[in-house]
Amino acid sequence: MGMVVVISLPFILFCILLGFGCYFLGRAKGRQDVKTNAQIYGIPTPPPGTDTAFSYPSPPQNHFKPPAPAADNSANEYVIFNFLKLAVILSIGCMDV
Repeated sequence: MGMVVVISLPFILFCILLGFGCYFLGRAKGRQDVKTNAQIYGIPTPPPGTDTAFSYPSPPQNHFKPPAPAADNSANEYVIFNFLKLAVILSIGCMDV
């Protein structure tokens, strides 16, 4: 036998109102939080009482890329040479003498 689940109209309206309430209260709290606690992106400050003489390592000063080595075209030349050799062999084999 089948079961019938009855959900009342007041319960549906209550869930919709609860959803809107949570949405608007959360949005207001989030906006208030952004105003009072601004996010700061960067290097964190050391905790109080620690040695302030320590500094973070500076980034490397050399930002230039080393020159690339000369291109080695020997593999390409080998492929082209073999292709030409194959073309000559095929053309000679197709000739009617």
